[in-house]
Amino acid sequence: MIPAAILIAALALLFIPLTGIDADEAFFTWPIYGRFDPHYGITVLHRGVTLMVFPYIGALKTLLWWPLLRICGASVWSLRVHAMLIGVATLLLLFPLVERIAGRRAAVVACLLLATDASFVLTETFDWGPVAVEHLLLVGGCLLIIVGRPVGGSLLFGLAFWNKAVFVWALAGLAAVAMVCCRPAIRRVLNDKRRAAFCAAAFLIGALPLLVYALSGRDAATQANVHPSFSGFRAKLTSLRPPFANIDNASCLRPCEVDR
Repeated sequence: MIPAAILIAALALLFIPLTGIDADEAFFTWPIYGRFDPHYGITVLHRGVTLMVFPYIGALKTLLWWPLLRICGASVWSLRVHAMLIGVATLLLLFPLVERIAGRRAAVVACLLLATDASFVLTETFDWGPVAVEHLLLVGGCLLIIVGRPVGGSLLFGLAFWNKAVFVWALAGLAAVAMVCCRPAIRRVLNDKRRAAFCAAAFLIGALPLLVYALSGRDAATQANVHPSFSGFRAKLTSLRPPFANIDNASCLRPCEVDR
């Protein structure tokens, strides 16, 4: 939807020059400006190839931003214009996705809500995380699957997994919903052994850099970000209690006493 895309671009352009560069939005540039770290990459033909930036964050964003940073140098504009354009692309892909699922009216409402959502606008501008590329790959992968191209969707999901290993949570949520709502379609894909094999291969190709890194024995990506732990158990248990559980409801209803 063009008006929503123009709106989010205009809002992002207003925010871009307002703050300095935060470490969380710039750490992906160290393979560009720093030395090659063999811990996070491999050597091919005597040249270092960076696969990961952190144990659970891949170098996909580094590759996408590399040409602009090399040409224009590092600045708030060269860092954030890319993220803004990716946010616009995400919004444009969301429209046909929602339209196919719930109709044109729902698609229009969804795009307008997303274009005016403060958290989405700020995230797609400053790209803390980073998650902007993940949003694009998630929506694009879902759209390809909806239009009957599951192999392409699986490839985008694999790239999203390489981009950030915690994409596994979004993927698990999609799988759970699909098992409940799209069981006949899943059964058709699984019954076609060739197509199912192509989908699995496409996903593995997209996630290959992450898999190479994880299988190399250098800090398994999943263990680096997600693992069971009993540290701080009391605080975790407290966070499960309902909000305001310790507040006397009756005291909230009593009028304030003012000293005279």
